[in-house]
Formats: sequence, structure tokens, C-alpha cells
Amino acid sequence: MTFIMCSVQVRSQGEPPDIPDLIRVTVEHDISGVLIQWEPSEDTDIEFYHLYKMNDEQSFELIQSFSVDTLEYIHMTSLLNNLTYSVVAEDSSTNRSRFEDNFHRAVSQSLEFDPCTPSNLITWNPYLGWGGNISGYIIHGGTDSDNLNQLDFVSHTTLSYTHEEVAPGSYYYYYIETLNTTGLNSLSAIDSVGALYPEAPEYITVDHVTVLDPTGIELQFTADVSGSVKNFRLMKRSNPGTPYTEVTTFWDESQATHLIQDQFPTGTESYQYM
Repeated sequence: MTFIMCSVQVRSQGEPPDIPDLIRVTVEHDISGVLIQWEPSEDTDIEFYHLYKMNDEQSFELIQSFSVDTLEYIHMTSLLNNLTYSVVAEDSSTNRSRFEDNFHRAVSQSLEFDPCTPSNLITWNPYLGWGGNISGYIIHGGTDSDNLNQLDFVSHTTLSYTHEEVAPGSYYYYYIETLNTTGLNSLSAIDSVGALYPEAPEYITVDHVTVLDPTGIELQFTADVSGSVKNFRLMKRSNPGTPYTEVTTFWDESQATHLIQDQFPTGTESYQYM
């Protein structure tokens, strides 16, 4: 006679069921929706799955409830930032798994045109939920939102990219693709930025430049801050024909006159400021 030994793990009454692990959160560009996919809970008495999304107050709100055979959902929403979702399992005794232990956040990006370069700066938050299984990010961009090119691939520790030599007067579109080491991917929403120069201030003048010592100068400038331009960047270079480098930047200024001190290497004969 043959005996077969087996063991079955039984949850105690009131114990939360096994978490339905999230697979990914990704934006579907063709329909402007968010696809959320998850694995089934390993418990056999699951009756419902509940999908939550984090709101602006950093708390989760219920989006939809599903039968046990549903393992993905496309959330049609115009709010394509803070794409943080969680899925909760509910068993036949109405016990629910903890959503705080099971959430994914897709990438959201921020775009800024730098008129001094000119270039577009793209920054983004990391994808959350894949842990150490992110191999990197692909930056897609261009001027045709329906035909964006791969601009670069960066490592999982890089969260910014500068798109250089953009054409002033054009609009650029970008999205970030997160790559998982298992072959999965997740797309951010497509966002746009205009490479547009603001209306020039009425005046901006260098009032004086004074040499303080062999390695330091003092510079004063005055600018019109009554218009739309309130950000100013002081640049310098040591030789004509070489690129300018940033000395300092003033953001959202209401003060017209600024006094700056700068240092340069001993022995340098001249510097140009702008």
C-alpha cells in the first residue's frame, strides 16, 4: 500500500488573503488610457479584485471592482500624472489584502525649454514596483507626436536627459519607456513643450564689472522685471569662440538690480560675461 503525504496551508479566519501581485502599469498612447495588469492571488477562495488609484492627497481611491477572472483593466482618464495603482484581493469571508503592500507607479515626466542653450530638459520619477528589475529608460521624442524617435537609452539610476540643439519656435513631444529585465516595458504619457522664446525685457544692462583681486570680480546688472521674463542667467567664458558656462541663475525675480561676485583661476587674463 502506498501512502502520499501532502500539506495544505490554511489561513486563519480574519487573516488577509494573498496579494495579487501587480505586473505593470503603462499608458496606452493610442487610446490615452492606463493599462493595469496583475497576477491572480494564490488563495483559492478569492471572489473579487478591487483597483485603487492614489489621488493628489496621497491616499488611495477605489476605481473599480472585478470578478475573480479579471486580471487587467484599462483606466480611461485624462489625469496621466501620478500613475500609482494598487490591486486588492477579497475572499469569501470579505477579508481583503493590504493595498499598501502592492502598488506600482508608472513614470511621469517634466519638460522645460532652456532658451540659453537652446535645449529641452526632460526629468522623470523612477518606476516604482519593479524593485531592482529595471534595466534602464529609453527617451523617445521629436516634433511629430505620431512618429517619435528613440533619442537615447540611460541606466536605471539616471532620471534626466537633455535634448540639445532643438529648433526654436517648434513644439517637441516626449515619452519615457521603462524597461524591465524580464522583457516587460512601461510607457509614460506623451507630453509636449514649446521651444519658444519669451518676449524680451525692455532692457538688461551690465552696470559695472570690478576686479576685486587676482582671482575675483564683482559684477552688477539691471534688468526689466515688469514683463513676463523674470528668470535670468549669468554666463561666462575665458576665450572667444568657446562655450559659455553658467555662473548663477536667478528665478522669478522681482528685484531689478543684482550684485554678483565670481571667482576665476589665477593667471587668466580676461573673461567675457553675458
